Amino acid sequence: MTLNLKDLVAQGAFVKEPFVKRQITWHNTEGQELTADIYVRLASYHTITNTWKAAEGNQEHLAARIATMVCDEEGGPIFSTADILGTTGVEGRGAMCDTLFLALITAVSEAQTAKTKPPKTSGSK
Repeated sequence: MTLNLKDLVAQGAFVKEPFVKRQITWHNTEGQELTADIYVRLASYHTITNTWKAAEGNQEHLAARIATMVCDEEGGPIFSTADILGTTGVEGRGAMCDTLFLALITAVSEAQTAKTKPPKTSGSK
């Protein structure tokens, strides 16, 4: 294939849907199981560069990834990197609990994996 815009568009090289809905489950610090719907941005030029910018200087790439990839249903941010790290300066609020962090980073990863998996056909295993 010779690289050209028409073929790239036809082959899905550009993000059409900005984000997808996912459901996460985690346990809070009291041990209660909680479930929530979240929206995850699909990786694109903008999400990757925004993650790099958010992580500059503090080397907290995973926190920056959650902050830039998890959004509300209109695409607005829910967290800042400081919210996840517990460095906002808000009294009585520390870093995000481990189970919520893991649920969020897993949802981000799964949304990207689902985007890149080829569709199954009748002959696929």
